[in-house]
Amino acid sequence: MAFETVAVLGPGLLGGSVGLAVKERGLGEVRFWGRSEEKLLAVREAGFFASVNLKEVLEGVELVILATPVEFYPGLAQQLVAAGGDYVVTDVGSVKGAVAEGAGRLLAEAGIEFVGSHPMAGSEQGGFGAAKADLFAGACCFLCPEEGNLRAGEVQGFWESLGCQVTSIPAREHDQVVARISHLPHILAAVGARVALRNDGEGDCGGGGLVDTTRVAAGNPAMWTGILLGNREAVLTEIAQASRDLEVLREHLADSDESGLQHWLSEAKVLRDRLNR
Repeated sequence: MAFETVAVLGPGLLGGSVGLAVKERGLGEVRFWGRSEEKLLAVREAGFFASVNLKEVLEGVELVILATPVEFYPGLAQQLVAAGGDYVVTDVGSVKGAVAEGAGRLLAEAGIEFVGSHPMAGSEQGGFGAAKADLFAGACCFLCPEEGNLRAGEVQGFWESLGCQVTSIPAREHDQVVARISHLPHILAAVGARVALRNDGEGDCGGGGLVDTTRVAAGNPAMWTGILLGNREAVLTEIAQASRDLEVLREHLADSDESGLQHWLSEAKVLRDRLNR
């Protein structure tokens, strides 16, 4: 790994998993910053240095990882600029365009290199207690370098050292892709939960399909509010596409169109079968 000392700002699922992965692989030292002493207790118990004092955490670090909800990035960027230091900054956020234009630009204007990252790993659970050392093993990680980045290769090497398969992609294109493959599926899971589980007790009779299709709806609502608002343009495009597809389904059912309905379902099966997991 190119970085011997890493500061993780935010001890949640992803940030915590970074720390555990680096520690298990013996790749270097990880320090944690958090806003609450209470949330840092578990981090210290796991053997990490953790503090609410950002300057203390940043002393001598080579890589800083933003692992808070994305709406806190600009404020953290301002604190990093004020603190100074010879480090590169990356993140784990699932929105990249707004981050590059906000926190990324603030850092760049101060001479601090920012290379956006998005490891496609996680679960509906949150917090350091849900973190796992193998969370990134085999996961795709989007890297969104900006023109003028000199250290994107080092950041890529970092994620690869944790087991990620890294794909470089422009920030705005990333946002369009994840709107389809991550943000819309979360919305559909939430719709499924709101409709299928609206009557208390009925869900207890549901099978594995109900559990599987609504699982991610249990994710943190505040975090997902920030994600969806941060990527709202791309998400609205995918909602419109989903609405058109549902209208086709409605028409097949209204017309008792057995052939059309079977074709609609068959197309979905073919697409799902390609996923191979």
